[in-house]
This record gives sequence, structure tokens and C-alpha cells, in this order.
Amino acid sequence: ADHHPRKSTDTPRPHLPSTTRLPTLPRGPDQPSDQFPTIHPDIPELPIPEPDPCKSEYDAVASIRQEIFDKWFWRIRQDGVLSQSPRHINTLWKEAAWPIDAAVESDHQIYLFSGMSESYQLSGDDHCGKDIYIFNGQHLVSKKTLTDLGLPTSVERIRLVYTWNYWTERPMYIWTNDEFWRVDKKSGKVEIGYPRKIASTWHGIPEQASAAVTYNNVLYFFNGETAYKFHTINMTAAPPITISQLWHFCPVAMKISSNGYVPHISLLAVIIIVIIAVFSH
Repeated sequence: ADHHPRKSTDTPRPHLPSTTRLPTLPRGPDQPSDQFPTIHPDIPELPIPEPDPCKSEYDAVASIRQEIFDKWFWRIRQDGVLSQSPRHINTLWKEAAWPIDAAVESDHQIYLFSGMSESYQLSGDDHCGKDIYIFNGQHLVSKKTLTDLGLPTSVERIRLVYTWNYWTERPMYIWTNDEFWRVDKKSGKVEIGYPRKIASTWHGIPEQASAAVTYNNVLYFFNGETAYKFHTINMTAAPPITISQLWHFCPVAMKISSNGYVPHISLLAVIIIVIIAVFSH
């Protein structure tokens, strides 16, 4: 008898994993999925596109220190060039209610005049839209109303506000629709003899002007994408120029400066608060 072991003639089987999964076939458009959709309840809304300070319509402008502000703000280098992308204004003045109708700096304090949106009107609060938030840097130091300054209760919102170096004490001027007030710095109250009609004093400024700022001892008014330089001596506005011609960091202004045609603001250590109209309505 042959006692040698036989060699197996079976073909060896490859090692397979304990479970296998067939590839998923593509589904037709009408075939339901066997997976539940993933729900993301905390996904933030799409961000609002960043405004362009060279093209935007200004709703409030104020010369305040060394940055350009909007509901966004830009930091400016000493050579007048924007040094970073805009950040949201709420990172600075969280206590202020939006929208903002006007903004100004006076005696190193920042005044933000709260606007009156439709939702504020529906709230039934008589003070909504009439509040003034006063900051020292980022610190809220006080909150007032328009009537605290001496304006009548009939005034519901401010069109623009600025300080003017025509007077040594640089008083604050407040505009509504067709009238303006001057606020005495010492008393913090509207001066006797106001309001006065805008058209009787501020010649050449369009009725729709929505912002103003004094920079380098020059007063500028803004209407849409247009800027008006106000001449103190003859009390009238110069021919308008575009905002892109005014600011040093805008491409148009850079080109004009290199050709030596139109002078423009260098923006050395200036802060401008720019509240774009779309954010206040």
C-alpha cells in the first residue's frame, strides 16, 4: 500500500473579508435615497458682500482717528493705503443700536446717532431712532436722546452731523430734512436762534446730501457717490467730484495724482465712518 500523503488537487481560495459591500449604483432622478439628509441648523446666512469705499453711497461719515468705518471698517496706513480687509463694526461698538443715521467725533468722543428703521417704528417705542450713543474709544460712556440736546420731539431722525472748524470751538452741526441746528460744546445744548434753513447758509450743497465730514480743516459733503468741498470764505460748494477721486487709496485718485490734475485727500491718520445706505434701510 502507498502510505505517502496525497497532494491536494483543489485550487486555493483567496482570503475574503468577513463582509463585502457591493458598489452603489447611480440612482435615477426619480429614485428615492436610502440616506437621510444631513441637517445643519447652525449654518450662518451667506455674508453680505463687502462694500467698496471707492464706490459706495455714504449714509454717515465721521472723521474719527485712524480707520475707515462702515458697518464695516478698514484700517489705514500712514501713507493713506488700506492695510487690511474690512471687519464688522459690531466688533467695536456693540452697544449701539443700528441702523446709524449719523456719526461724528467731538472732543475725543464718538457720537453715533441711531436711525429709525421700519421695525423700530412698528415697535411703538418713542425713543427708537432718537438715541445718541457716546463712546470713548470702544467704551460706552453715556446715552442721550435728541431732546437732551434741545431738539424738538417732532424730529424723528438725523440726516447728517459734523463739526466745523470755521469756529475755534468747532461746534457740532445737526441736519434734518431742510433745517439745521448748532450745538454749543460747553452746554451740550442747541444754541439760541436755531433751527435755521439749510438752503440759506450751505449754498451749493444738494438737498439729498446724506453725510458730511471735516478733514484737514476742510468740510466735505457727500451725495451718493459724489463729494462736495465746501469753501468757508465764500460759503459755497466747489464743483462736485466722485468719491473715487477724493480718497487717496482709490485707483482713480491714484491715477489723477500721478498725472497731477486734481488734488485729493491724502488720508494721513484719518478715520471715516461709512454707513452704506443699504444697511440703514
